[in-house]
Amino acid sequence: MNVPFKKKTIMTLIFGVVAVALILVLLGSLSSKSVPIDDKKVHSTPVKIINAEKGSLTKTLRMNGYIQSDNIITVIPFVSGTLEKITVELGDSVKKDQPLAKIDSRFYDLQLKQAEAAYLGSKSAYERLEQLFNSNAATRQNYEQSKSQYDAYKSQYELAQLQVSYTNILAPIDGTVLLIHSNQGSMAAPEIPILTIGDLSNLIVKLNIPDKYYELFRSSQEMKVKIIRPRYESEPIDAHISSVSPIINAESKNFEISCRIDGDISSLRPGMFVYCIFEVDRREDVYYLPLEILGHGNSLWYVNSSTSTGEKIEITDSFMNTEYFTIPEKMADYDFIMEGQSFLQPGQKVQIR
Repeated sequence: MNVPFKKKTIMTLIFGVVAVALILVLLGSLSSKSVPIDDKKVHSTPVKIINAEKGSLTKTLRMNGYIQSDNIITVIPFVSGTLEKITVELGDSVKKDQPLAKIDSRFYDLQLKQAEAAYLGSKSAYERLEQLFNSNAATRQNYEQSKSQYDAYKSQYELAQLQVSYTNILAPIDGTVLLIHSNQGSMAAPEIPILTIGDLSNLIVKLNIPDKYYELFRSSQEMKVKIIRPRYESEPIDAHISSVSPIINAESKNFEISCRIDGDISSLRPGMFVYCIFEVDRREDVYYLPLEILGHGNSLWYVNSSTSTGEKIEITDSFMNTEYFTIPEKMADYDFIMEGQSFLQPGQKVQIR
């Protein structure tokens, strides 16, 4: 009795499998009759394009430096003594020969009186002996001894006068008080600075440049230079190269150049950190693109307008800076691909978005 039941079950399963297979075939047939999809759209890669711009392109070199005054003088006294007073404040503008400080002069005043007395005495003796010598009433030996003594005392007197004058510290140049090194009441001496004065109307930037750029700067006195302060990149200040060192430091492998500032210096002060932008090369009326769209091996993608496909070219002999590169004039009207080229193959359909 079990054999017929088993056969019946097997036959039921077979019919079920066949029925499912027919249903799947029918569904596939119906789906193939649905609305067809445009093969061009299925295989097109969306891309974003950019066109070249025309203008000037410059290549620059950016170096760091510090503002300096071209004329900075540290004021050091010529005589020793107690510093009685300093007559200027930090930041004051001073004129040449303006009093800056005063050293106690009492010791030098006494020396001057002694020297003056000796000088006047020797002068009187010399003048009397000179009259006697001219009247043949004195020997030449006595006359020459008196004259020598007179000359010696005269020199001592002039030296004493000079030392007294040195107790008044005067400004050596027109400028601004940049530093005050000593205080009132402190000891002044020729090896101890009192003030530092700088001419803020004549500012420069000194830079140490790697020796690989020496040939570039050695013959480029007319190179354009811009001074830029950090956080003020939109306010460049004109400058020019005033000197290039004729030697290269053997230890640092650098050479020094000085740039004189020509533009508005009202916002600049010695010691400020600045960037110096040197224009090392320039191209006028060229077509250029942003450097970020240039691929490996200087490859560049563009859209072939007649076939709507992406094509790849190699750019050679291009003038580049840190942001842009030039292209031949014959490519000025090309639509260059700036996004989506990573997934392209040459000749593949593209869709501009």
